[in-house]
Amino acid sequence: MLADLTCFDMKGKSNGFPRFINVNIEHIKEKSQLRRLNRKNLVIAEGKINREILESKNIDVLLSPEKHSMQDFFHNRNSGLNHVLCKIAKKNNIAIGININEILNLNIIERSLRIGRIMQNIRLCRKYKILIVAGSFAKNEEELMNYNDLVSFLESIGMTPKEARDCFSNISEIIENKKGFIGDGIKIID
Repeated sequence: MLADLTCFDMKGKSNGFPRFINVNIEHIKEKSQLRRLNRKNLVIAEGKINREILESKNIDVLLSPEKHSMQDFFHNRNSGLNHVLCKIAKKNNIAIGININEILNLNIIERSLRIGRIMQNIRLCRKYKILIVAGSFAKNEEELMNYNDLVSFLESIGMTPKEARDCFSNISEIIENKKGFIGDGIKIID
C-alpha cells in the first residue's frame, strides 16, 4: 500500500496517497544512543556515524546517508555509502531513505551535489538489492507534495519507474514485517 512519510499529523489530506505515516527521525550523534532505541517501533535514523547505525539491529531505515558526507573523492563522490556498508545494510535488513523535502529546500549548489550523491546511492542499493524508502517528510501542510510529482522526481534522478513507485510501498512492507516482532529470533505468526 502506498504511503508517504510526514513529520506532522495528517488529517484528511490525500495528495494521491491513500495513507500517511507520521514518523519521528532519530538524530544519532553517538553510538550509545543506538542502544536506547525501541525495536518494536519503526525507527528512522540519521547521523554522521553511518556504519554504527547500520550495524545496529534496532534501526529500520537509514535516512539520507549522504547528508553528512565530507568532501568528494578524486574519482567518485563521497555519498555516505560504499559496498561494505551496503552489505551490512542487506545483512541487517535496513532500508536506505531519501528525504525529498530536504533536497528541495537546499540552495542550488548544495542541491546538485546532494542529488549526485543520491544517484550514486541508488546505484549501490540497486546492485546490492537494498530497499529504498522515499518520503516527503513534510513538517507542515505547505510542504506536502503530490504522489506523481515525487515519482517523477525519483525517476529523473535515476530510478526506474517501478523502483520509484516501490519506494512508497516499501515502508508498508517494513511495518508489516515488524507487526509480529517480539525479539531477535522470535516472531508471532498468525
